[in-house]
Amino acid sequence: MSASYHSITASISATASTATANALVDGSAVDTATTSLTAAYNDGYSDGYYAGQNAGSGSGSGGSDSGDSGGTGGGCFLGGSMVRLADGSERPIEQLTPGLILACYDPDEEQYGETEVMSLKQFKNRSDVFEIQLDSGRTLILTDSHPLLTRHGWKAINPDKAREEHHHNIPMTELTEADEILSFNDCYVGINSIRYREDLIGCTVYNIDVEEVDTYFVEGIVAHNVDTTK
Repeated sequence: MSASYHSITASISATASTATANALVDGSAVDTATTSLTAAYNDGYSDGYYAGQNAGSGSGSGGSDSGDSGGTGGGCFLGGSMVRLADGSERPIEQLTPGLILACYDPDEEQYGETEVMSLKQFKNRSDVFEIQLDSGRTLILTDSHPLLTRHGWKAINPDKAREEHHHNIPMTELTEADEILSFNDCYVGINSIRYREDLIGCTVYNIDVEEVDTYFVEGIVAHNVDTTK
């Protein structure tokens, strides 16, 4: 294991400790703590861990299914992307395991609810990767075909690829910086910027299959799952 990885891990641990302490002292610090921890994960994975993977030092994730195909199974997220559990806590996507109960949103019924993780999928990415800066202060790092639920329906950076990869035949249009994405607190979050990340081609990315409703919250906004039954 490289020195850079140890350094990144130490930095993330320090951030997590500080964030937890702040949250215990002042309940209002919870959102700030979560944002700080998310930033630490994203920075650590982007700048160090996946650089090691691109050099050939792959990593596995307990309970996950691995893939090394040209596609990414309907769009995926970078490791460290924070997924919202039903109890309101968050966990990095690569640490999710079957049976965990997540928060979700049913677009047909327009209701928030809960869903169960059926499986975690891990892929060696061959797609374009983009970084989305949200008005909430959070950052999404995802492949160009991952569907997100906006004010005007499901959208992806590359809707043609999303339609090819996805199994649900849902209407799909192009995601732009003018869009707003549905959040877990029943409001829409704007997009500050969408930036191409050429340095992340070839990294490991993740997606999950959830029960029935096919959605979950990542970095606070609604994303579609991958359907492993198709």
